[in-house]
Amino acid sequence: MLRFTEAEFASLVARVWDAAEALPDELQPTGFEVLTAAGILVAREADADVLVCEVGLGGRLDSTNVLDLAIAAVTNVALDHQDLLGETIPEIAREKAAIIKPGNRAVTGASEPGLTAIRARATEVGAPLTVVGIDVPFEGRSAGMRGVLVDSVFDGRPISVHAPLRGAFQVANVATAIAVCEALRDSGIAIDAGAVARGCEAVRWPGRMDWIEGAPPLLIDGAHNPAGMAAMVAARARAHRRAPLRRGVCGDAQQGRRIHGCRARRAHSRDHRHGSGGGAGDAARRPGSVVRAPAEVAGDVRTALQHARHRAGRDGVVVVCGSLYLAGEVIDLLGV
Repeated sequence: MLRFTEAEFASLVARVWDAAEALPDELQPTGFEVLTAAGILVAREADADVLVCEVGLGGRLDSTNVLDLAIAAVTNVALDHQDLLGETIPEIAREKAAIIKPGNRAVTGASEPGLTAIRARATEVGAPLTVVGIDVPFEGRSAGMRGVLVDSVFDGRPISVHAPLRGAFQVANVATAIAVCEALRDSGIAIDAGAVARGCEAVRWPGRMDWIEGAPPLLIDGAHNPAGMAAMVAARARAHRRAPLRRGVCGDAQQGRRIHGCRARRAHSRDHRHGSGGGAGDAARRPGSVVRAPAEVAGDVRTALQHARHRAGRDGVVVVCGSLYLAGEVIDLLGV
């Protein structure tokens, strides 16, 4: 894995911006498009054996869709960015499935109602599709703070792995990753079962169910849509049954609003947070929200975090959620 200093990263982005200056005004790239181009540039110059690229928003019109990487994976489909991708799961699935190109091997962990759209796209472009849970069996369980244990099949044989990713929802994600490794192996990349197991064991995902010890401790999660928020709350409830959720730092990611420290009720698996149409305070008052009024709005993340930690007290828990940008900023502030 390549790592860059801030100066090296700035130099890389400057190279992309210099190239963009030759484009007309109407074709000037967005920030995400600049980062996408920078990533492609790095992969080319590093002569990478394998490039793993996560799409940004959706798939069909995403800037990453200029790439054809031979393996296309759609992990699952939930309501997300409905203003741009569609109002229903089948509509969103069609957008996401557009990353599947002729000649690809496709893998998905999606279920209905999104699976039909993914099957249709794979059939349309002649891409063999592996559906995890149907074509490839798996089972697993949460091991609490230790992550998840997953049993599946690789290279025609049973495989058992441990991944330090917290939350039962990660079982299906790990099984999908194993299926992607199988597709890579079938395409000629040398991957064996031992490498898969070691990779699962070594995986780290800062900002996803990231538990930071302290007084109070923090749970940092990049959940940014209702499905992600529900999964986070359910996983948190299972892993930390003895610690009531007393205060949180939440980001109104769907509307790009300010960050707020907020009071939250005790978490249960049925809880979820809706996208908001108003400010941060409005998000806290929506029916069914994890967040409960009164909400305290802060002007920046540092202030919100300070307020939440103070209000939680030594025996409470601070939850940071709403976007990976927020999660990253808090991790930087904590210096962990």
